[in-house]
Amino acid sequence: MALDAKLRIQEARKQRYANFDKKRKVMLEELEEAERADREAKSTEAKKKQRYAQEAEQIRGAGRRMVEERQAELRRQQEETERAEKAAQEELEPPPLGAYLSLCCRRLSTQSLIPLLPHTRTLPQANTIRSSDSSTPWPNTPN
Repeated sequence: MALDAKLRIQEARKQRYANFDKKRKVMLEELEEAERADREAKSTEAKKKQRYAQEAEQIRGAGRRMVEERQAELRRQQEETERAEKAAQEELEPPPLGAYLSLCCRRLSTQSLIPLLPHTRTLPQANTIRSSDSSTPWPNTPN
């Protein structure tokens, strides 16, 4: 009988260890499954953060481009306005005297009036006043 009791105790012990092994295996599988799920969640979260960062960078880049385009457009409009103002100002200003004189010289040379230009005419003397005609305000002026 003692042998039967010893065998029954050994069998019960094997059964208990088998049950413990099953529980341990189940717990180990649950732990591994939880770790796998956690890794997947972290991976998914990391991918989501990376995607969010890429979208944010794209948005910032698009915003930068929009600002640069707007600034370029404003610069272009300002340059256009300045050119228009300059053209209007140049239109209002009289032409330079040298250009006018050269134009007149070309026109007058065809009419042989070149002696009337200032560099061809003699200037009057400052102290020459005719005593007979003192009523004229200019010296050497013909009557």
